[in-house]
Amino acid sequence: IRKNGNELWYYSPLRNDKTPSFKITVSLNSWYDFGLGKGGSILDFLILFHKCDLGEAFKILDQVAPPKNVNTLLRNILKVPPVLKLDRSRVCKILN
Repeated sequence: IRKNGNELWYYSPLRNDKTPSFKITVSLNSWYDFGLGKGGSILDFLILFHKCDLGEAFKILDQVAPPKNVNTLLRNILKVPPVLKLDRSRVCKILN
């Protein structure tokens, strides 16, 4: 594991890796695997890592992330204004 400013470098959890080539950019909340040539958000990672669909990825995230972080992610993806109530369990059902 290596830290370079706002970037964290790890061995890839998506494949066998001999040198750290999995980068997380903290300020952007994004990742990129240079060996696969793929990257994205935490949801993109969960879909690849768990081999699941978007609805299942939300369920996994909902179990491990603080509720405030999940709500923020849902609002950003679904473009829900802060003044509207967001029902996470209903969104997960809709996505399945």
